[in-house]
Amino acid sequence: MKGKWNKWLKTGVTLMICGALVFASVTSLADSAKKRTAVINLSGSDYNTSNSKITAKASTKSLNTVKTSIFGGNISWIDEGYGLWNTEDDEPYAIMTEKLKKSGVQHLRYPGGIEGDYFHWYETIGDLSERVNQINCFSSEYPTYDAYNGVEYPVEFGVDELFAVCEAADIGATIQLNAGNGTTDEAVDYVNYLIDKGYIDDVDSICIGNEVCMDDEKVDGITISKNPVDYTNFCKEVLQKVGKDVVDSDSIKLGVIGITPSHPLCAYKNWDAIVLDSLASEIDFIDVHIGYSYYYQNNESAEESVKCFLASAKWIESMIEEEEAIIKKYAGEYADDVDIQITECGPVGGNYPNSLAGSLFLADFYNTVLRHSKITATDYLPVLNHYASAQIIGACTYSGASANEVYWDNCVSYVFKWYADQIGRDVLETEVKGAKTFDSSAVGMVPAIEDVEEGTVQVYYDEATGEGSVFVINKSMNENLEYDIELPVSDAKITNVTELWNQSPIAKNTHTSPETVVPVLYDEYNGAFSGIISLTTKPVSLVKIDFTTEDDVKVTYASGEKAEVPKEEMSTEDASNKNTSDKETVQSTTNSGSSNTVTDTVVDESTDDKKEVDEEKEDGSEDKTEVKDVVNDETEREDEVDKGIILKVAAIVVLGTLLLAGVVTGIVLAYKAMRKKK
Repeated sequence: MKGKWNKWLKTGVTLMICGALVFASVTSLADSAKKRTAVINLSGSDYNTSNSKITAKASTKSLNTVKTSIFGGNISWIDEGYGLWNTEDDEPYAIMTEKLKKSGVQHLRYPGGIEGDYFHWYETIGDLSERVNQINCFSSEYPTYDAYNGVEYPVEFGVDELFAVCEAADIGATIQLNAGNGTTDEAVDYVNYLIDKGYIDDVDSICIGNEVCMDDEKVDGITISKNPVDYTNFCKEVLQKVGKDVVDSDSIKLGVIGITPSHPLCAYKNWDAIVLDSLASEIDFIDVHIGYSYYYQNNESAEESVKCFLASAKWIESMIEEEEAIIKKYAGEYADDVDIQITECGPVGGNYPNSLAGSLFLADFYNTVLRHSKITATDYLPVLNHYASAQIIGACTYSGASANEVYWDNCVSYVFKWYADQIGRDVLETEVKGAKTFDSSAVGMVPAIEDVEEGTVQVYYDEATGEGSVFVINKSMNENLEYDIELPVSDAKITNVTELWNQSPIAKNTHTSPETVVPVLYDEYNGAFSGIISLTTKPVSLVKIDFTTEDDVKVTYASGEKAEVPKEEMSTEDASNKNTSDKETVQSTTNSGSSNTVTDTVVDESTDDKKEVDEEKEDGSEDKTEVKDVVNDETEREDEVDKGIILKVAAIVVLGTLLLAGVVTGIVLAYKAMRKKK
């Protein structure tokens, strides 16, 4: 009897163990179902979806590491630094300092472009009463509107004020030396002043001159342009006078002005060849202003202008490759030591620099630049300037436009901050296939561009934190685009999906309509996924997908190790706010988005947009309601979730049945044994 009882007991235990194993197996299947392909449908219901699916695959190979020096901005001495300085209290303007801190700007380039080649630094320091008025080479434009360029104005925002602002905002500075109407002694004294005052520790780089390579004089009677030989001799004298200690210093980056021969403003096709052949051994970088689109407009339509913005990064990349080849050829043995800086960039000129399309150009520009490790710095123009321009900090303090101070975010403000949040991350090699192409017409200085891919994808990732972002640009004018995106992870979680879009690609934010275009945050797509993303996006849009993973992803580097991020690396507080910063500005949506075709909307609004800014009616005024629509593929998403639920329920049922069977079997066998014993 004892043997039989043990047999019955073993039978029951075996059934229970089998039940537990089945439960564990089915639960594992359920968890696998939850780690699904992330299906993100942001399509517009009024658009057709392209019949060509785009595939993107990110590898673990790093093309570059995102540096802080990529996110500089140009600022001028004019008008108290366009509001950065509080002259009355002799201190940085508190409101603007906070705006600067939150903008993503990592350093200020001063005095901000062409102004620098008319600017005598030593006349802008000391007591205000002793300072000498400086030439405003744009005095016929905003905000002074003088009869001609070259009117002199007092300088409240001089060299010392610049560094006070940089200290208050905890950012660096990029300095221009006057190679226009300045002297070599003046340039050398400026460098020594920076060293003596201790400012040099906050200086990212120093460049000798601005656009003296272009035959483009702004002020009658004053010549600032030079030929390549005269400029080279000027630079040689400066470098000789500052001394070997400064030239050879690892902490002081010295550079010269260059220009790619194919650029339409290039006055001397052999400029870079002569400059590099003579100076490569003594410089750290060459500064080429090849980051703009589209400079100005003639009679091009709004649609042509939008397409130009969307295509311009391809043109810029061709000039980057051209400059890389020139450095390799003419810098000789020093080629590896000469970097490229693009200290002026951004959507500029014409009717639509502040548009959604202009901001997508900026995103495309950063994706392009960040794939090239040879480029070590860029400076957006402008951080602050015209209240209707594509400012990083939207600010209106001009009484002719508004009776009160007004601050807002422009389309480019969001894009600039999103990419600045990638600092320290690796630019993963991302192979994109299957996109249709389009051609753009010549607009302003930008030539016609052929075979531009409609869809782009770029992945950024930080091996140390397991955090990353996917940037997806839809350049189609009238179609939703579908993407299959593969990340080099298998166990990950989406933390944010954010979209920048408007019915009209020329829509913009201004002091009167500050929320025409705002990012939209889609919380419903957050959650675990397998590293595969199936995404559908609206025409002329930018989508950012943030993710995190605990996978042990090992990034590989061409040099064998991760590139060093420059000294002004973001603070811990800034880094911790990366995933929360978007939530302060975006709007959540759960409904479906719709619109007319983008092409029709562009043409309809192009006429009104050509009016003077002070008088114009806001483009897209019919669309003031924030875009809160999204088409969700709820059936597909719910099916994925239901699979997990069904499998778990099935596991519970199976386990319960087996346990019950074990108990019943034990009772029956025990009862039979007792009957037999009697």
